[in-house]
Amino acid sequence: MDRSKQDFFIEAWHIQPSLNRITSPQGMVSVEPRLMRILVCLKEQAGDVVERDALLDTVWADVEVTENSLTNSISELRKIFEDDPRAPRIIETIRGVGYRLMVPVQTASSSGGYGTNPAFSGDHASHVEARLAFPHAARAETPVAQTPRPRWTLGTIALLVVLVAAAYVLFDQKAALPPQRIVPLTSLPGAEIQPTFSPDGQQLAFVWFNESGQPADIYVQQINAEAPVRLTDQPGAELAPAWSPDGTEIAFFANDGASCGLYLVPSGGGTPRKLIDSSCRIGGIAWSPNGKTLAFSARDDQAAVQRIYMLSLATYEAYPITTPPAHLPGDAAPMFSPNGTTLAFVRYVSPGTNDLYLLPLSDAWPPEPIPPQRLTHDDATIPGYDWTANGKELVFASNRTNTSGLWRMPTTGTTPALIQAVSVNDPGSVTLSRQGQHLAYIDWTYEVNIWRTAVQDLPATETRNLLIASTRGDREPQYAPTGDRIAFTSNRSGTNEIWISDAEGQNPIRLTSLNNAATRSPRWSPDGRYIAFETRTEGQADVYVIDAEGGVPKQITTASSNDILPSWSADGTSLYVASDRSGGWQLWNIPLLDGDQKATLLTHHGGYASQAAADGNTVFFTKPDTTGIWGLALATGAEKLVADGDRQNWAVTNGGLFFTTQATLSSPLQIHRLDLDTGHTDEVTTMPADQVSPYSRWGLTVSPDERWILYGLNDKAESDILLLERFM
Repeated sequence: MDRSKQDFFIEAWHIQPSLNRITSPQGMVSVEPRLMRILVCLKEQAGDVVERDALLDTVWADVEVTENSLTNSISELRKIFEDDPRAPRIIETIRGVGYRLMVPVQTASSSGGYGTNPAFSGDHASHVEARLAFPHAARAETPVAQTPRPRWTLGTIALLVVLVAAAYVLFDQKAALPPQRIVPLTSLPGAEIQPTFSPDGQQLAFVWFNESGQPADIYVQQINAEAPVRLTDQPGAELAPAWSPDGTEIAFFANDGASCGLYLVPSGGGTPRKLIDSSCRIGGIAWSPNGKTLAFSARDDQAAVQRIYMLSLATYEAYPITTPPAHLPGDAAPMFSPNGTTLAFVRYVSPGTNDLYLLPLSDAWPPEPIPPQRLTHDDATIPGYDWTANGKELVFASNRTNTSGLWRMPTTGTTPALIQAVSVNDPGSVTLSRQGQHLAYIDWTYEVNIWRTAVQDLPATETRNLLIASTRGDREPQYAPTGDRIAFTSNRSGTNEIWISDAEGQNPIRLTSLNNAATRSPRWSPDGRYIAFETRTEGQADVYVIDAEGGVPKQITTASSNDILPSWSADGTSLYVASDRSGGWQLWNIPLLDGDQKATLLTHHGGYASQAAADGNTVFFTKPDTTGIWGLALATGAEKLVADGDRQNWAVTNGGLFFTTQATLSSPLQIHRLDLDTGHTDEVTTMPADQVSPYSRWGLTVSPDERWILYGLNDKAESDILLLERFM
């Protein structure tokens, strides 16, 4: 028998290479042939390290792929085995070398049963045998008691006829139902976002930004109606609508420019009333099924994270119910299960990267702190989700396979399944009718481009021009030290990659081919020969360096931590990296030659994005929980606030620090230059605000001669709400 086709066991998992099948007590999973070939290779050398090149040559012998394909495949296997890459017990990563199967492998018995695998014994074995109907040869020798045949009476026969006829009618009715179809529910100019079904499933509340990008209002539309009805008309923006369980009211968040708060408004129209003042950073609202509480996400300025709060509608007391780690952005998008016993939410690992969590709820008030359960381990983007009507599954939008789509996942945490019937460009919020017959979601069309404006005393409108553009997203521009090239991040090839163009934005060339949605943050070396960037694999972010002329990226950070936002030391021998390896975001110095072995901690009070001064004596940086741009004296370790500007939009040149400020979320951003020698600050020009996503920042860089500023801008953000009929 071909050894590569022989069945074997890894703990409680029954591996069948000939069928590309992996079975456990929880069920059976069919895997792609490439995954099975990897598993067989690891099994053949169980306990020993199998080099990456050997796996690539064996599994992809006739196909040219990058190492990222192998990394993604190992991640898929780990999900099947429920193996944590940070504390592995099945597959171990040997950094820079390959992988090792850590557990013993046992071969299936010749009888085809579980007799040789100690993981299947006693009641456990009986459960699996009954579920999978795997026969044991020994049982054929055991006499089986004969059971008398039942007597068929006229009544029994008549009942059988009725049941068969009823089944035929039901089958015929089901077959006669029209197939699922996707229809536009809204087609307004601008962006329609945050849809949510009314309890009876006949209406949909949503937020509409019109084509002029004016502050948003909440609208309600009947499922079969042609035009929506405007529900709110306050100054500023109204967001995050949530229906009351009886459908008579809608809770929402409002920011009138002067204050922020949570409000209620009759769903049929009327005057809103304010419940409480709130943070101006709200990340979703949900109404409990019993109508007594609201869950909402808001920024805790003291803890510097986004948390989930529970608000009593009887006393208007609000208490936090989640405590995310301080170095993470925090929690958002709360959603009650249909029976109200569980709250789902997303926890952000970094901006745009999050996972689903489940939080059991108690009847105690104030709410008792209960640790949440992590449901997904993708470190991808989940822009929206909802519970199914029976509360046993979640349906969510995600780019978890580097292709945006809609997925459904049992709350038991098994592998999500792609909803094949839904074709989406870039799905956003997801909402399900409580009756389960309809699913609505957002289909986005967006276009982020890179603009150039002159640094001089001319109006921005006379000097501003579109430099790098596509029908997708081009952002995070970075001038080369010589000023003749521009590195930027783009998903024009399908997933985020690092690209290079000339100074006029022409002749774009893709530098990386990682097929990874989390690739970003390009930074040039001081001599212009290399580019450092970050990407996320196997559940964590690492920093890589690639030759600016092309080639295979080299991994620089290998610690079991998230290492992001690289920048170069002035002499080009090391990288400054934001890392959570010490428990919170701090700035670390990572030597290129020694990597993590010689890493040194630079900050002690928080560190994030950074850039070295040309003289090499100072590193300018931001903090994850504090505004402004700071300066770190490398000789003494002393920190001081240098500029009270936007911590997401700034750049350093040989003689100046450029930063932005903004009076209101809808007003243009003012660009200032701080002279590093004299300390004098001038306003040099402006850049438009992102009207649809006002908190978003798409990157800013200044040419070495300080003649030009490049910045990313969301030029087009349109969305419609699509309805998937007869979803269930």
